[in-house]
Amino acid sequence: MWYNGREMPTATLTEAERFVKGRLGTKKRCNMAEVLSIQDIRERYDGEWLLISYAELDENLNVVRGEIMAHSPDRDQIYGDLLTVKDKPVAIEYVGAIPEDLAVIL
Repeated sequence: MWYNGREMPTATLTEAERFVKGRLGTKKRCNMAEVLSIQDIRERYDGEWLLISYAELDENLNVVRGEIMAHSPDRDQIYGDLLTVKDKPVAIEYVGAIPEDLAVIL
C-alpha cells in the first residue's frame, strides 16, 4: 500500500482486532479457567457486564454454569470482546440491580 509516495507496511491486524486491541487497557480479562455457578458469578461480579463461556444452560437458555472470559462495567467493551471469541459458546450477561426507571425490551 502506498501513501504520499511511500510504501506503507501492510497491517497484520484486521480492523476488528485493532478496535479490540485499542480497548484492552480498560477492560478486565480473566486468565483463570474456573467454571462458576450463576449464583457465584452474580456475587463476584455484581454491577458488571460479563462475557461468559457457558458450560450449562437451563431449559430457558439461561446460564447455569460458566467461565468468565471478560468483565467490565462498560457494556461496549464486552461486546467488543465478541470479535475475539472463536469456537466457544458464549453469553453476555449484566449482573447487578436494574434501576426501576429503566425499561428493558427482550
